[in-house]
Amino acid sequence: MFSISLGDSFDTPGCELYFNLSDIVSCDISGFVDSSTAGTYTLTYEALMTDSSVETIDVVVMVLSPYYASLVGLEGDDLLLAMRTLLTETMIDLIYDTAITVLPISDADPLMTGQVLTVYDRLSVDATWDGGATWNREHVWPQSKLGSASDSDLHNLKPADPSTNSSRGNAPFGQGSGKAGHVGGAFWPGEDDMGDIARIIFYMYVRYGLDITESVIGALEMFEFWHEHDSVDPFEANRNDVIATYQENRNPFIDYPCFYDLIFESE
Repeated sequence: MFSISLGDSFDTPGCELYFNLSDIVSCDISGFVDSSTAGTYTLTYEALMTDSSVETIDVVVMVLSPYYASLVGLEGDDLLLAMRTLLTETMIDLIYDTAITVLPISDADPLMTGQVLTVYDRLSVDATWDGGATWNREHVWPQSKLGSASDSDLHNLKPADPSTNSSRGNAPFGQGSGKAGHVGGAFWPGEDDMGDIARIIFYMYVRYGLDITESVIGALEMFEFWHEHDSVDPFEANRNDVIATYQENRNPFIDYPCFYDLIFESE
């Protein structure tokens, strides 16, 4: 996996980087990297081996936007610490009530003007703030477990149906199926939100150093599964953009999902 800055030149590595040339008959490389456009690109190496088998390797190249320039080429703890510094230094500390104004925009129902989508049950409700009667502010990482971390970080706040918010309480997340709800002593967020929840948990781990443990918030391996099987959609990407206009820092795992591998798989 590679990370480069926007506009940097990138020379596609040859097959010799991934295969012993004496073991292959031929090797084809497909895919491209447009270093003028920020994003995640995949190069596929397909080698015909001397034993007639075919081996395929996918190589990910992240072209990082200027916001992430300080993270180029890093992985593991080096990336974790640099990312924490970036998210901390670029973040504007907002008051808790700011969420009343921002969440109706960041989590607006894209199909219904004036409506907001609630987390977990995906209800479309009137976005007008009425003191929390129609929707209230859910801390994905529960407020009672934040310690010294901010309770007003917009990345961790989602509009929620009051009864659903109350039902979840401060339970850790757990694997389930179908509609959101409790699974034993844990809470299943539903298939539509599981990836979004995982990426919020990763953000909170990096930004504040909160530990991802099964008893507190849920198992890391479960969040990894959710992250991989519920990819970033336009709704989540737009939410990240909206929050960044107010709070100025971003959720890196929404912009570049492969940051997960570079941090967690390199430890």
